[in-house]
Amino acid sequence: MIKGKRVHSLLIDISLHGTLFKFVKHPKLNAFVSIGNDHDLSVWDFETLKLLYKKEGNEYAIADALIYNDYHIITSVNGTLKIYKGDQEPKITQLPEIPLSICVHKEQLYVGTTSEKLLIYDLDSIELISVQNNQPWVTQLASHDDILYVMGNKISFNDKVIDIGHKGQIMHHNIEGNQIFTGDSSGKAILSTFPDFQKLYEYQMSSAIVQLAIINNQDQQTLIIGTLDPGIIIIENGEITKIEDRAAPFIVCSKNKIINRSNILTRQAYCDVYE
Repeated sequence: MIKGKRVHSLLIDISLHGTLFKFVKHPKLNAFVSIGNDHDLSVWDFETLKLLYKKEGNEYAIADALIYNDYHIITSVNGTLKIYKGDQEPKITQLPEIPLSICVHKEQLYVGTTSEKLLIYDLDSIELISVQNNQPWVTQLASHDDILYVMGNKISFNDKVIDIGHKGQIMHHNIEGNQIFTGDSSGKAILSTFPDFQKLYEYQMSSAIVQLAIINNQDQQTLIIGTLDPGIIIIENGEITKIEDRAAPFIVCSKNKIINRSNILTRQAYCDVYE
């Protein structure tokens, strides 16, 4: 479990160029992915903190990126979509809208945009299949048990629209078992049951939420929240601890380890171990 007492810390230069935006977990390897304005998708080993490999992005900062099976998918803030399949040369196309979030659902790529349009692409041909008019600013997408969840300030799926109480746009989510943790641009974090979205707990932060996480370790649950303000919030048994000298984004890489950006402008990050 993660508590507020830090017992070990290591400063790492996690981005070779530019500023870090966020970390995401690798879906298969014991590794994580750094995404930033260095244009590349870089994959790092959790234990050694060494660079495993990288996929070259575009000349603009990354809007969102993900790894799905043999695919490495990168969208840039200028609307460029780049898809690598295995060791093949990447395929590139220009999106008609500015991307905010991406997700693979039923072997197709869904792209949430700053408009009301949800774009659907074929992964192999990288051709546009269809366009759905959904809701403005699709900031988060999730595919779970063959259901696509589309998130703005509300959550829609299967022709349903759920309002769980977010005031701002949902900026990050984490699904663990039968729970989902969502955080928005107003600083509100909500823990709900999943997939029926019954609210369990609600927390109000002082600034927009960047990333958050649920960690379940035997009978102990830990909630972690990172915001635009310096500091990481750790919640256990209703007790809130704020780590003042760290900044988000972050990624939880084990039951007691957090990798987090050291401050808003740096390319460096800390690997912190807690007890």
